[in-house]
Amino acid sequence: MSPRKYVPLLVGALLITALMLIFFSRSMNWNQTDNSNGITLVEPAGGQQISEVVKHIYVNVSLPSVEYRRVLHQNNEFMTKYPQIRVHMTNDNKIGNNYTALSKQSANGNAPDVMLLNNSQVIPLAVQGYLNPVDSLMSGDVYSDQLAGLLEPIKWNGYLWGTPNDINPYIIAWNKNMLTEAGLTSAPKDWTMLQQVVGKLGISDAQRNRHLINFSPGDMTQLLLMVTKFNVDRSNLINLVELKPKQASQLSWLQSMPGAVVTIPLDKKNELSELIVNNQLLMLIMPWEKLSLLSESAQENVLVDQDALYYPWLNGSSYVISSSSKFEDEAMLWIQEMTNTSHSLEQFEASNQLPVRTSVYDREGKMLAYGARMPPSWWGQSMNAKLPQEELFIADPKWLSRWSTWEEAWERATGDIPRLDTFIEEMTSR
Repeated sequence: MSPRKYVPLLVGALLITALMLIFFSRSMNWNQTDNSNGITLVEPAGGQQISEVVKHIYVNVSLPSVEYRRVLHQNNEFMTKYPQIRVHMTNDNKIGNNYTALSKQSANGNAPDVMLLNNSQVIPLAVQGYLNPVDSLMSGDVYSDQLAGLLEPIKWNGYLWGTPNDINPYIIAWNKNMLTEAGLTSAPKDWTMLQQVVGKLGISDAQRNRHLINFSPGDMTQLLLMVTKFNVDRSNLINLVELKPKQASQLSWLQSMPGAVVTIPLDKKNELSELIVNNQLLMLIMPWEKLSLLSESAQENVLVDQDALYYPWLNGSSYVISSSSKFEDEAMLWIQEMTNTSHSLEQFEASNQLPVRTSVYDREGKMLAYGARMPPSWWGQSMNAKLPQEELFIADPKWLSRWSTWEEAWERATGDIPRLDTFIEEMTSR
């Protein structure tokens, strides 16, 4: 047979083979890939991955409007990076006071996947079964990069229940000129020494218009720091069980001296700066961020008490994951992106909230950042040390209720005219 006769047969066979290949290629997904979260992705023309199933997570925060806009911007960057995850954010208007609403939502099983809480709110929610632990979800590098002093207060029952987001610790600062006048180069070590300084400076003389301490109305953290500073037994006031006789006696002594206590809100930085510059106020207790907002001349005239970094975790926040969340991995991925080193530094630049990652500090504790007002060089080292047990509160869902009771009583005692005696009466007659 002539070879030409085979040509039609070969062409026919090739056509049949091509048709079969087209059929099978359409029935198979050649471009299917899996990402690290187990979400099936498809690679369309152009090389951009999209998700066959988009997962939606819900996040609740409680932030000032300026800070919320910054987080929204970071969230948009996150969704661009991870298009298979859509994040829906809400901002509670009750800044720092969203615990009651979130508790009710958690009890009903419809809490947001991710919540930003004050650190004091984390364990009370965890002990009620409303949160999922995060240590098993957190990558090893992220876990090891956390400051140890911020992890202990959000640990319970062997698990970590939150990821630190920011910290703005209260510090005790002293008027350097007034200490020098009293013959000191450092802070008074105990209550007896403080009383001697008060006598030398004539603070008990109302005509001299000098003050020992400022209590911002209702600021319970200030009371905690003062009591802890001048009580050797570290009486564990943090659990808010009772006001001990020695603590009551110290408050009575303060009340007995006209003008020794002033009650200026911490937001009035100009008034506080003037008192410091004019050597009319010996002792300040305030968040680091507020101290950094005082006038330059006032800051030059204060000495930060390095031995009095107590309860730093109280004025900080952490992200937590609801026990009702169906997307823990995605929620943890979002948290890690929001709290990474670069975002932590952005937050510090914008609001002076101190970073919570160890990688931001060098071995001496100094920040590895430039162009911003630096915290003390000893800060990083202090916060990377384990906190003493007496600075940690017990795992009790009723702790926040007790805090509110004490805070309300302290607010009544620190009005325009200080009435510390009323606080003593309320807290010792319980």
